[in-house]
Amino acid sequence: MNGEIVKFATNHGEISSSRFVRESTFRKIWLVGISTLLVITAAVAVNGNILPSFGLSRQTSMLEHAGGVQLSVDKLKGHVPLPMHVGHTRYWLGPISGLTYTTNCVTPGVLRVGYYQSQQILDELRQPLIIVSAFESEAVFDRNPRPLMADSETRAMNAKGDLLSYHASSMLTLTIRQNASSEVTTISYAAPTSAQTMMQDSERLSRL
Repeated sequence: MNGEIVKFATNHGEISSSRFVRESTFRKIWLVGISTLLVITAAVAVNGNILPSFGLSRQTSMLEHAGGVQLSVDKLKGHVPLPMHVGHTRYWLGPISGLTYTTNCVTPGVLRVGYYQSQQILDELRQPLIIVSAFESEAVFDRNPRPLMADSETRAMNAKGDLLSYHASSMLTLTIRQNASSEVTTISYAAPTSAQTMMQDSERLSRL
């Protein structure tokens, strides 16, 4: 990666982004999840039951695994990902007042947590406010497509020693390479945010 390592001394403020960048980052993550949800919903409707190959119990529906069920904090914490994710850690930003949550564990090597307005209806295909994506390794992260950006990455290091990177031209996605782990985590925002918010969120990031 290119770019200098810098320290956040002040809030750099919000930086607007182009429509192309918005759709190429946050929207694509969200649409992949929705597409998966629709395919699985159709399969369940045709077969009349949950596919046993996913190792599902009666207590957890495929819709929930695919991010199609809004969850409370307690239900999110109680959700058990699909067996293919054994040993893989989910991350989130902790509870946020007034929001509900979804979890998505249908992509090998990737676990996602979405933050939604409490009254949003998932069937209307509305976007979450935040998506926290945990990639099992750098290799899994590299296999997931990302848009080409005109500017080089800006890098920083938080108080925990994690390496942070983002594109100042968009301010829509923060990538976190944790100091004590080989995992890569991204935080994607529905709207451009500030460098200060990204720094704060990187330090709020915790295991779910």
